Amino acid sequence: MKRISISWPLAGLLLCVGVISIGCRPSFTSNVTDRLPSATPKATTGASLTPKPEISATLSAPQTQQPGKPTVAPETVSLPPGVLATYNRSGCFAGVNETLTIHLDGTLEFTTRQGQHSTGQANSRDLQALQRLLNDPAFAGLQPAYQAMGADLCVYTIVALVDNQTRQVVTMDGASTPPFLQKVMGRLGQFVTAAR
Repeated sequence: MKRISISWPLAGLLLCVGVISIGCRPSFTSNVTDRLPSATPKATTGASLTPKPEISATLSAPQTQQPGKPTVAPETVSLPPGVLATYNRSGCFAGVNETLTIHLDGTLEFTTRQGQHSTGQANSRDLQALQRLLNDPAFAGLQPAYQAMGADLCVYTIVALVDNQTRQVVTMDGASTPPFLQKVMGRLGQFVTAAR
């Protein structure tokens, strides 16, 4: 067996290296489980774990009126005392609103959307001819409304006193207007000309 001789300075150096390396080793004496996060969740205060209810809304598309279709309200129409009939023209491309009022004594009043007002006088023969048309059973047999599809169409509304009852009929450009209603509108158009 060979003997290895180590000088004292070399032995001191090895001893110091050993001490340093031992001091750098991690200590395993501590409990490792203390350093791991806890698997049990901690109770939270003031926080709710209940899921929030979902908010739902039902959206409905706005109802749109088809262009050119007059809306006829089911309400009862009336005329002022002493008035035989009114004839209104509204809509059209220019957005007009003209009303002719025919009084029982033949007085004619014509008003526009701009507030212009004019008057006229119907002769007794023309007034009686209109009354005959309005009292004709064909007028009572007209539908309340005659409609058509389209935009910028003129709408014509007649409100008349028939047998002490008020009757309303609505028609418009492009509608299937019966010939008798066209005849009544023609007569009313003559009164419009007389009142302007």
